[in-house]
Amino acid sequence: MNEQNLFQVFTRKAQTISWYFRESAHISHTVQVSTQSACNLRHIPDQSVDYVFTNPPFGAKINYSEMNLL
Repeated sequence: MNEQNLFQVFTRKAQTISWYFRESAHISHTVQVSTQSACNLRHIPDQSVDYVFTNPPFGAKINYSEMNLL
């Protein structure tokens, strides 16, 4: 276990966020959040996705309150 100084971590994260907004001012910041099936993605342009979060439909097979035990 490693304890970190909360103020140093916050300062570093704030500097990173500040740097990002300064350096990326010329980049288009179009954001689309969607919840849908991945079976039909024709409306999403190629090379336009930066992050995908998936949550497989496990149904009743996994108790989500006990996921930390896996």
